[in-house]
Amino acid sequence: MSNKKKTIDLNDKTILEIFKKKNNYNFDEIAKLLKVSGSTKAKLKAFLDRLIKDGIVYYDEKDKVYTLLENSHLIKGVIEFKNNRYCVDNKSKILFINDEFLNGATVGDEVIITYDFRVNSYVVKRIIKCDDKTYLGEIKFEYGRCYVVNDELG
Repeated sequence: MSNKKKTIDLNDKTILEIFKKKNNYNFDEIAKLLKVSGSTKAKLKAFLDRLIKDGIVYYDEKDKVYTLLENSHLIKGVIEFKNNRYCVDNKSKILFINDEFLNGATVGDEVIITYDFRVNSYVVKRIIKCDDKTYLGEIKFEYGRCYVVNDELG
């Protein structure tokens, strides 16, 4: 008979199953549910950090709890440029973002946004993945905006 403890395979599916039972958990609750202890807690923390970085899980600094991003007040999407404004197309609704609240994001970047009532606008909280396309062309400034004009793109 073996005295080895059963190890839990940390994967996205395991975490998603946990959040079906309850909306948010602190770190110790997640560790207990997964029967993780000792040095394995560091692996769990690293795994949760990756899920945060990938935009799957959100960590609330104030309440010190983890929740699925889709169950939080945050919205995940890709920055687009429609009707001369930046936006995120959120399924049935286009959410416009004022230029000054892009926080370094640009068209094609996958971002997390939230509505900030203080400034009455959606605001980019974090860039998940940058669109790494390189654009070649002439930079033009018109009406307070910057454009790259490329002969091939028009």
